[in-house]
Amino acid sequence: MAARVLSDHADEVIVIERDDSDADAGARPGVPQGTQVHALLPAGAVQLERWFPGFNAAAAEAGTVRPPSDGSRRPVLHERRPARRSAVPGGLAGADQHPPVLEAMVRRRVLAIDNVTLVTGRADGLVFDGDRVTGARYVPADSPDAITESADLVVDATGRSSRLSDWLEENGWQRPPMRRMPIKLNYATAMFEYDEQVSRVWSSVSQSSPDPDTGRIARIGGFLKVEGNRWILLISGYGDDRPSKDFQDFVTRCRKDFPRCSVTSPSAPSWSAKSSPTTRPTAGAATSTSWSGFPPA
Repeated sequence: MAARVLSDHADEVIVIERDDSDADAGARPGVPQGTQVHALLPAGAVQLERWFPGFNAAAAEAGTVRPPSDGSRRPVLHERRPARRSAVPGGLAGADQHPPVLEAMVRRRVLAIDNVTLVTGRADGLVFDGDRVTGARYVPADSPDAITESADLVVDATGRSSRLSDWLEENGWQRPPMRRMPIKLNYATAMFEYDEQVSRVWSSVSQSSPDPDTGRIARIGGFLKVEGNRWILLISGYGDDRPSKDFQDFVTRCRKDFPRCSVTSPSAPSWSAKSSPTTRPTAGAATSTSWSGFPPA
């Protein structure tokens, strides 16, 4: 998206991307939580249509689910009881979509722009001239030697893996302050075939608060209907409460915590979980711990 915006203002835009440029609608290693449950909010749909006219229609043709703006078919449960959900103002609607599909659509459109070029490699540093950044270094996928690209403007879009603080400090700048605030949130995701005979609901969120008197702990679960006529379902816990890699454990947990959710059998291998946490350092913001990945079903 940054490259799309810059393409209107620059003679040439070079995207340095670590993941294979041929990735298309599949999960990419460089996208944290890329296989987990996400939804495109209405504002996101508006901006995608702004920068890529006709994008929403193309997404609908690709099977993107656009839920009714009145909030129907999207119940919310709190402590196992229905909670009120407001309609989306102005009739706007977001989209329920598996992230790799959305990313692939954006990627194809950006790379079709004449003045946008993609190179496959790992960002390795910045080039300074006095107090100005005049370029970036990257290490190509097929070579151990770094390459320098001169630039009038460099945009760091590496997210939580950014080494910007290191690069600034290496060049004599004060390192930005950082706080680590792990929330120890753990989650796992599985894909299921959508079946209206089970439920006509397209998406739902269910959450429970801790209750020391009953021994109940805080847990969250939710699912979305996505392209390919599938449900993508996520369960989560905190601290040592971790969904395991075992699918039967996933099913048992769903039935126990969310009795209104009838879990039967998954679709083709699309079950994800990971047993080791990763912490995300950010400057002055909270961090998260996550479990993700797609081992065989």
